[in-house]
Amino acid sequence: MIRLFRVILPVKDIERAAQFYGALLDSSGSRVSPGRHYFGCGGVILACFDPRADGDPWDASPNPDHVYF
Repeated sequence: MIRLFRVILPVKDIERAAQFYGALLDSSGSRVSPGRHYFGCGGVILACFDPRADGDPWDASPNPDHVYF
């Protein structure tokens, strides 16, 4: 059986994203690197990813689709 493991959500401000999704999901989640913050969502990981905060030379691109909770 195939299972969804992780959804990566590009963000431009990892601190703000961690606060927003932490409040939405009622979970503090875990900072796994300077630009990545993970939240457990029923067996799937929501990974907020800020490339600049992780030292990458590009900005996050907006997700043109929706993520539903």
